[in-house]
Amino acid sequence: MAQQLPISFNEVANLVTLGVSSDSIKIGTCSMESEKFITACETVNGAGQVAIVDLTAGNAVTKQRMSAEAAIMNPVSKVIALRAGQQLQIFNLDLRAKMKSHAMAVPVQYWRWITPNTIALVTAESVFHWSIEGDAAPVKVFDRNAAMLEGTQIISYQVSRDGKWCLLVGICAGPPGPAGPTINGNMQLYSTEKQVSQMLQGHAGAFALIAIPGRDPAQVLCFEQKKPDQPAQIFIMEVGRDKNAPGGVFRVTPQNIPVPADAANDFPVAMTVSRKHDILYMITKMGYLYLLIFSVESPSTVPVLHKTLSSLPVSNQPLAAFSELLPARVKCCTSLLTKEI
Repeated sequence: MAQQLPISFNEVANLVTLGVSSDSIKIGTCSMESEKFITACETVNGAGQVAIVDLTAGNAVTKQRMSAEAAIMNPVSKVIALRAGQQLQIFNLDLRAKMKSHAMAVPVQYWRWITPNTIALVTAESVFHWSIEGDAAPVKVFDRNAAMLEGTQIISYQVSRDGKWCLLVGICAGPPGPAGPTINGNMQLYSTEKQVSQMLQGHAGAFALIAIPGRDPAQVLCFEQKKPDQPAQIFIMEVGRDKNAPGGVFRVTPQNIPVPADAANDFPVAMTVSRKHDILYMITKMGYLYLLIFSVESPSTVPVLHKTLSSLPVSNQPLAAFSELLPARVKCCTSLLTKEI
């Protein structure tokens, strides 16, 4: 009997086949904010246009005459944000109407939708949140730490579900290693309540809400930590809870991340947590996908991906036992996530 896998790999869309210019399929001009849409900013005969691929409508492609160097679609609706230089605009495509606009004082280096109503804007020095509601301008949330400034490329920005924690992730060129050039990662964890930051060394992180027996749910930060000359590890730790609170602070013993022989200098570029399946997904620059099963509601055996397939038992107690992190090589467009450094 064929083994049931927790994830299947299928080609959803080939952008070039759908008519999207190959020159536009790269970081900055092409984006995928959710499973619903892909956008790409193109230049045709000197005129700008935005190609929008609707993955929920049979990969239907529409091309809008819009002059923009970057575009990001709202994760749930046909609302698009455009950036041209320091000018930002938001349009409702269904209503064919501009919702709002703003001229930034400085260029935006990274942006993304963090909720259906809010866009995060990262400049050279600060992080802003811009609501699509009302006429309010972007509001500064915090300043970038010195370790996140010159020479750093921002590749991710995450906000916890309760809005109390923010995680800014950047990478920069590291010293040469035995296997060639290395990439360093830094993460700035910011508390909106205490207005303080903590620096972490690593390349990817994500927030998750975990049910803990006998107490309120735990807001945890999952992240990859990579310190110089040390193996990369997965950390899962609760944030924002007083150490003297009943039940204490939830934390899991860090686990080393297995690294394939051909990927000594590989590093994560994205991490996300599936609320439906309680699985942490982490993908690397070289296309390795790691799955960490950290919580299930009933006892089961869940298959985990590896170069060879295996099944591992998972405890019915949330995070009572780590399932082993196992990598699988997948074909994906990781070139959209990072640029050459």
